[in-house]
Amino acid sequence: MRRLACLLLLFLLAPPARADEGKGAALTPEAWRTAAKTALEASDGPALTRLARTPSRRLWTLIDQLCGEGALEAAAAVAAKAQGPEAEALRAFVEHSRKTPTTEARRQARAAMLTAQTGGKNKEALTAAKQAGAGQPDVIGVRAAHDAAAVHFRLRTMTGALATAEEGAQAAETLGWLAMVADCRNKAGQAAMRLRRFDVATQHFRAMAAAGERAGELTTQGDAWNAIGQVHWKLGQHDDALDALARAEELTERAEDTLGQAIVLNSIGAVRMAQGDLRRALRAFKQTLSLLKELKHPFAVATEANVGTVYAQLGRYPEALDHLEAALQKHEQQGDKAGMRKALNSLGVVHQYLGDIPKAIATLQRSATLAEEAGDRAGLAYALNNLGTAYDELGRLDEALDAFERSLQIKEEIGDHGALAAAYINLASVARKKGELDKARGHAQKALASAEAAGDRINLAIATRSIVLVQLTAGEHEQALATLRKSVLMCERLRAARQLVQALVDVARVQLELDDAAGALATCKRAVPLLDQLTGRLAEQQGATARGAFSALFQIGLEAAVRAEDEAEAIF
Repeated sequence: MRRLACLLLLFLLAPPARADEGKGAALTPEAWRTAAKTALEASDGPALTRLARTPSRRLWTLIDQLCGEGALEAAAAVAAKAQGPEAEALRAFVEHSRKTPTTEARRQARAAMLTAQTGGKNKEALTAAKQAGAGQPDVIGVRAAHDAAAVHFRLRTMTGALATAEEGAQAAETLGWLAMVADCRNKAGQAAMRLRRFDVATQHFRAMAAAGERAGELTTQGDAWNAIGQVHWKLGQHDDALDALARAEELTERAEDTLGQAIVLNSIGAVRMAQGDLRRALRAFKQTLSLLKELKHPFAVATEANVGTVYAQLGRYPEALDHLEAALQKHEQQGDKAGMRKALNSLGVVHQYLGDIPKAIATLQRSATLAEEAGDRAGLAYALNNLGTAYDELGRLDEALDAFERSLQIKEEIGDHGALAAAYINLASVARKKGELDKARGHAQKALASAEAAGDRINLAIATRSIVLVQLTAGEHEQALATLRKSVLMCERLRAARQLVQALVDVARVQLELDDAAGALATCKRAVPLLDQLTGRLAEQQGATARGAFSALFQIGLEAAVRAEDEAEAIF
């Protein structure tokens, strides 16, 4: 087990705006409106019914455009044929439009907003959104608020995104426009997640799920429960995350939504990885990749990087490099700098594990530069953490300390509590190597508390080992043994098999230091069958880890057997 904590970034997939795909008529807006007027004139009921089956998001906008053109009778005729939970609200909207028509100035402002958005003029788009009456309880007000939230996302102004999305959701609720209620709630939830206001995010995603249920939209409900699962994952609530994702998986399967299934499987992979269950994580990411490749979807690139990241954790570095380099190349071809910096971060860690520290440093510096240029503070914190581990391995402790402290400061400022354990583990390592044992002890204790709070099994084990290393450096062998025994009980409780075996190896090693050969021998006898089971379960993924543990056990057990005048064959 590494004594330093590297941070490998995963790509979480958020569902795109895709609820209307493959449904309804493929007419242009102009052709649709012409068809509606023609069908009214011809009293063609079947034609009006077909037009009324246009998906919700389009239908509301098209009927609003008919009202704006003064074709109120055509709008009313189509609305009369509408069915489903929004039908009455749609008919009420047409009647409302008769009494209080939308002004031409607001329609022009809405058109100006769309033009500014298309041209990348984000600030002009936000000004036009206000002029269009973003948040007013009509179609233009809902659309303007929804699109203004998207502009705020591009500008990374998440407070603005949250506020405008909430305005859009409230306006859509007033109209009874359920599809846009769900869309705006989704945007509000995503913005709240970026702001790390997880309670607010959960409220919006649950409201999104409720809107989907009222509309009978399984896909929307699946997207909402996937997002709720991601919130629990961010909070380290892994069992709750898996419960939410199981619900999302069932909904997407019922909806025959292949893209939704892939997105949920990706989220499941992220949770399994956080639990340290790398075998299941790899399986989930591979299933995701297969589905996305089948769909020829651009999300496949991000999932390719996730597969590489798991391989890196498993110690299968050639396979990790293959997947990560392929992902990086595709991100570069697409000009996706966010994807590039994540892939570069994981590649830097792999180069470090392979012992090519100069290449690791160059790769991680490139990731850090891209993150800083983009204002991606979380990405910068991860890159700095990993740069620090590279400097530490070269013995460049002052540079390592600077990188770790900058990384920790950013994580605290942005509230990234799940990643604090790694920062404290690494600060403890540097302090110990510099002989500052009180500082090292304090950092290690904070790492343990942070890992416990985040439910991070891997860093719980590493943090415990950091405490043990400080105690051993201080000559506190009895205290180190007591800490390790607590670690064994914790690993048993968490069913963390790999961490349990490692803790037993460390217990045996310290027992030998204390001249307790019989105790060391008994611990080895206890560890061997566990390692045997572990190797059988993870032979394909964990061969290197298992061989390392077997080697350590063999050396300790052999020495203990000799000292205890016992037969080494009794163990091996």
